[in-house]
Amino acid sequence: MKKAFNLFDYLKMEHFKKIVISVGEVGLDHASHNELIQSIPVLRSIADTLDLIDSIRNRHLLIKLTIFFEKLYSIPLEDRRRFIDKIAKNQNNLSQQILIYLDRQETNEKAGILANIFTAYLYEKIDYTALVRLMSILDKVVFGDLNILKNEFIRQLESPIEGTQKVWLLGTDYEHLVATGMLIENTGFSLNPSQVNLSAFGLEGEIYEHSQFYVTYLGTKLIKHGLLV
Repeated sequence: MKKAFNLFDYLKMEHFKKIVISVGEVGLDHASHNELIQSIPVLRSIADTLDLIDSIRNRHLLIKLTIFFEKLYSIPLEDRRRFIDKIAKNQNNLSQQILIYLDRQETNEKAGILANIFTAYLYEKIDYTALVRLMSILDKVVFGDLNILKNEFIRQLESPIEGTQKVWLLGTDYEHLVATGMLIENTGFSLNPSQVNLSAFGLEGEIYEHSQFYVTYLGTKLIKHGLLV
């Protein structure tokens, strides 16, 4: 009987660096499924453990796993081991959750964002509940929208990472982000029209009274810990 897949087993390995070295040697965008797993020993082990057959979906899962591992290599081995030992009770469940979310992401870039969020969790910048909720939000939001929100943080805040002010968005283009948990619609009137240059947002008339949004607490965490690091 095969041992259940646990990504934390790989994160604690001495030779974790070999994954990153191999990533640089293999053209991830051009390598076939078999070339990918044969070139990177750890992926070969993962593919065998998960019984991954040669398919486009599984190839992309392996690429996202590689990106996830590559990001986490920046954490010193001693820190990785210490942090992972702290979450011994949740390791199996969290490993499966991360694997599921990686598999569902529509872009490889989201694997890097997920790794950044997980790093924030390991360094206790967010707790377990926030981690799970952020993974769920990341699963729902389109990658292009994340970049738009990140750019608004940079534009509106002098210190995007340390700033505590709300980030506002005006217009009807952001309504769909409410369902993802990234934004809240402001149903009251809170922006002073005399202080808002509506033309800068491409707005006219009184549309601003019905189309004001601000980034949620968790949305702010996702942007700060996932995209601005």
